[in-house]
Amino acid sequence: MKKLILCALIVFANSVFADEDKCNPKSSITSDMIQCADEEYQKNDALLNKNYKAAMKACGDDKQCKSDLQKMQRHWIAYKEAVSAWIYSYGENGGGSLGRVQAIQWEAEETKKQAELLQQHYHSQ
Repeated sequence: MKKLILCALIVFANSVFADEDKCNPKSSITSDMIQCADEEYQKNDALLNKNYKAAMKACGDDKQCKSDLQKMQRHWIAYKEAVSAWIYSYGENGGGSLGRVQAIQWEAEETKKQAELLQQHYHSQ
């Protein structure tokens, strides 16, 4: 009987803790909001990296194209980081945990836009 109860507790604990790593978009708990925003950012960042590589490939042997693309991307990263830092520090909820949520959400959206821009570039080549 003790083994049965122990097994049931282990199964229950695993199901509870398994859900901790999943985004809950309906939650108003700040840590959940951060997790959801970060998951969206990570997804968009992976797409951005994929599209950047494809855009570089689309440049072919054109060294100027590759150099300009790299320069543009570096400037965009600096812009994204500067604006995100400003949103976190001075935005509507600046400095607090909700400021972090807003900054990550903004980064996720801007990263998606940049990924789409790069996709348009390599599809037009």
